Amino acid sequence: MKKKLEGRLTSARNDTVSTQEEILKKESEITSLKSELTNLKNELVLKISELDCQKSEVISKPVVGGNDEKNTSNSSNIFVPSIPNKNLSK
Repeated sequence: MKKKLEGRLTSARNDTVSTQEEILKKESEITSLKSELTNLKNELVLKISELDCQKSEVISKPVVGGNDEKNTSNSSNIFVPSIPNKNLSK
């Protein structure tokens, strides 16, 4: 009886050690994924900033062949024509 209980105790200890190792592995993986997400977020913020700068440059460029003062564009005077919706299911 005593040997049987000692065997179970040893088995339980081994299971505990194994579980702790798995937990440490998972925690390490989570930390790595968080770091990767942070890097991706920083890259995205940088790309958004670059696109905003390019957008500002495009908007502030004068129209070729015109008066620079009158022909600068900004987002409030850009006209985008609407295209009629054609029903193609006929």
